[in-house]
Amino acid sequence: GTAGGALASFVDALVCPICLEVAQTPVNVTCFVGCEGTHAKANATCLRSSLCQHCANEVLQLVRPPNERFSSDAGRARCLICRKTSVDAKRLTPLTAYHVNHTLMDAMDRLSLGARCQKCDVEFDSQTELQVHYLKACPHAVVQCRYTGCGEFGTRASLAAHERACPVGRTRCHQCEELVERDALVSHMVTSCRQRTVACIVCGQRMPLPEMLSHLRQHQAQLQMQVMEKKAGRKNSSSSSSKTSATRGGGSGSNQSGRAEPSAVQQPQLRTLAPPPSQPSVRRQQQSVQARVL
Repeated sequence: GTAGGALASFVDALVCPICLEVAQTPVNVTCFVGCEGTHAKANATCLRSSLCQHCANEVLQLVRPPNERFSSDAGRARCLICRKTSVDAKRLTPLTAYHVNHTLMDAMDRLSLGARCQKCDVEFDSQTELQVHYLKACPHAVVQCRYTGCGEFGTRASLAAHERACPVGRTRCHQCEELVERDALVSHMVTSCRQRTVACIVCGQRMPLPEMLSHLRQHQAQLQMQVMEKKAGRKNSSSSSSKTSATRGGGSGSNQSGRAEPSAVQQPQLRTLAPPPSQPSVRRQQQSVQARVL
């Protein structure tokens, strides 16, 4: 009865005025300065306007590049409440145009109302899961450039091209002219740049990487020449040794097959005779013999 009627009234209040369905990831638009709605100061949210986040992006043309928004109205975005107050559409971003109503999302999850991404046509169990999908994966979500300090916004699908050349987060390598992330520039120049300076592993000379191949080929040619010279030197040494051995072997062979060379005449060896004893010596010997006889 009463509880059911209250629930039905609550669900009816959740209907997005743009798509006329229950608001998915409900947001409250920010009132423009001078708005005749509930609030009359900037950055205050009008609680009467609960829109789907995707619907808010569409109606405020946040999915377009800033300079292409509301071209038929001189680039001015009109307040969704009073339709009179307008602001420069280029200044609108998801951070300034609306605020996600987390309180309303929690109430919807407590009532198990489920959730659905209108752009991807994917069902979720809760608004919390839907918001995670929007922030992390949805290609139609309007997000900010991932580089700190860059204020560029766009759909996730279109922002990828901007991030590849973002002037804030990326810079051009002066060696190869390639755009790389500023935080990874030093690492790129040392480890992956195609024009990085490297040292030769043979002689230690430093030069750009493209020149290293021809430089190493020069070392290779020099090494091959040295190897060939060593082989030629060994061959010459072996040939000389063979010729010397053949010459010696050839001389002894001719003596065996031909006439025998005359052997040298052996001269008789003369013994050196001791000189004859002197006369006094002979006399002493005779006297000694005579003394033994007597």
